[in-house]
Amino acid sequence: MRKTNLLKIIISVYFVLVLVFIVAKTSYSLLSNSAIDSFKIDKKTSNYLSFNYGERDSNLFKVDSPKILSDFNGKKQYNTYDFSVSIPKKFVSHDKVYYDIVIHGLGNKIDEKYLKIYLTDENDKPLEGYKDNVPVYLALPNLVDGKLIYTGSFSKKDLVDKYKLRIWVDDNYKDEIKEGLVYQISIEMR
Repeated sequence: MRKTNLLKIIISVYFVLVLVFIVAKTSYSLLSNSAIDSFKIDKKTSNYLSFNYGERDSNLFKVDSPKILSDFNGKKQYNTYDFSVSIPKKFVSHDKVYYDIVIHGLGNKIDEKYLKIYLTDENDKPLEGYKDNVPVYLALPNLVDGKLIYTGSFSKKDLVDKYKLRIWVDDNYKDEIKEGLVYQISIEMR
């Protein structure tokens, strides 16, 4: 009887320790994935713009203190919102796969006719539609949930496209800028 009581105590202690370990591990995991990760912000700052975006939601970005710039100076901005579009090779069944890059403004206060959008490849070469002029946000084609920035495609050879996005306020804007701009980039496959 004494051995069975001792065995029950040992098994109970073992299960309590396992339960404590599971609770501690789960708590740490939840904390590290929510609270700790929410503080990981990548901030890029230049004389003109500051881009902030979190690691977990890298398609969201904020333009802190946007400056009023000419197109010449806006195109020369050092810090950009860099992103890439990729597709696994096994999903390319046709010769080409097309995708749209869509930008969504999230409650911005500056009139869209003054917001300049400039998209280049990873080597700062302007893409089609951005070579001769820099469009304003208002002039971009409308989609259901945003504005179309660019339509790209993958061939069976090239499965990653890298881009740099610059946003600034047109030099015709005369009001004071009091807050930053928040945007979301999404990719829609066709």
